[in-house]
Amino acid sequence: MARRKALFEIVGACRQAKTKAGKVKVLRDNASPQLQEVLAYTYNKNINWLLPEGDPPYNPVPDHADLEGTFWGKVRMFQYFVAESGRAPASKTKLEDIFVGVLESVDPNDAKVLLEIKNRNIKGVTVAAVKEAFPDIQGLDG
Repeated sequence: MARRKALFEIVGACRQAKTKAGKVKVLRDNASPQLQEVLAYTYNKNINWLLPEGDPPYNPVPDHADLEGTFWGKVRMFQYFVAESGRAPASKTKLEDIFVGVLESVDPNDAKVLLEIKNRNIKGVTVAAVKEAFPDIQGLDG
């Protein structure tokens, strides 16, 4: 059984793919419910992030820490960061603390991609490629 790639590896492969067809292949080859959920949180125009714009200050985990793959377990935390779930903490400070906690508990490369997700633009992963790879994801523009 092949090992499941980390998010930053999938994104890196999409960045290397120079065509839409290549990006679609990378996404389909790495298809999982969590990947589709991440892409929906990024590109679904009906999902509204409650976090402030910009990147919060955080302390990345050291590169030598073996946290590759831990990101996938953190995807369930995304529900706290969007308005539509109705599960956000009452305090904005608590919300931001939880988000920083997630950033500080995953591989530093995945943390960088998480910031791109929150900012709704994963470099190298186009909405058009996501729509073609996963037509069931609702609310995609492009």
